[in-house]
Amino acid sequence: MTVIGNIDDGDVAQLMVSARRADIVIVDFRMNVRAVAGAAVHLRRSGWTAPLIALTQTETDAVLLAAVEAEASALICATGAGADLITAVRSTVTGKTLIRPEVVASAFSRRKLGEEPRSQLTQREYEILSLLADGVASRDIGTRLGIKYVTVRTHLRNLASKLAAHSKLEVVAKAHRLDLVGDARPGRPAADASSPMPTGN
Repeated sequence: MTVIGNIDDGDVAQLMVSARRADIVIVDFRMNVRAVAGAAVHLRRSGWTAPLIALTQTETDAVLLAAVEAEASALICATGAGADLITAVRSTVTGKTLIRPEVVASAFSRRKLGEEPRSQLTQREYEILSLLADGVASRDIGTRLGIKYVTVRTHLRNLASKLAAHSKLEVVAKAHRLDLVGDARPGRPAADASSPMPTGN
């Protein structure tokens, strides 16, 4: 195996040039899923048909479906053994696909289930949900958004209802599962997340 080039995040033009000389392309979804997946899709639409392997940090539904859209032959976790990537290269270059259809079907099914709450959330609810997922306390959310604490409580109750959740922790957990917020980052404060949802004024 010979590496013929490394391309920066989202550099579609360079990707187009280098990919035409390659037998296989490995795209790193850890940098920017949308930009990298978009470049890969653009590459496919240009007529390039060689195998493509997607490298990821976490195998979320969003990453899996982006890999499928880019017609990737494999989705490999970067934290796994290096031998896994080498095996994937050797397998996909012979025409094998390592992404199992049932895994993709499950991801599409979960995305369909998530479309309803996603379409129901207001812009303000998205803002509050994002801050809540970052570990921001309810009173601090109100301060940051310039709204009253009682208004935050009302939005939290609405979020809980739309996501069929019973606590802030469950709201955040379901939001992550439905890709309504970004992936969890280590070190987030969780002190306010486990308290019950407010039920009164």
